[in-house]
Amino acid sequence: AACRETPSGTLGWLRGLHRSHEPARGPYCFCMHRADAATVSYTEVTVSRTMGTMRYWPGAPCCTEPGAASRIARGARSPAFRRLGAAA
Repeated sequence: AACRETPSGTLGWLRGLHRSHEPARGPYCFCMHRADAATVSYTEVTVSRTMGTMRYWPGAPCCTEPGAASRIARGARSPAFRRLGAAA
């Protein structure tokens, strides 16, 4: 399980951590399942020099696949970048 591995900083390691049921499936793991509460979704955001990407899992990450990724280009000529930059 990812929680027992040396953190590698990769998306695969991070996704494994959020799907993890260590030390046991229940209230004290990243992917939580209890009678009165549970992990209901997982959102992942990655940003590079040129692109921002968001992926959303519409349920517990241990038992759902992500929906379509949303991407936005970064750069001084991008309208979204200019809007965000102006607000910062």
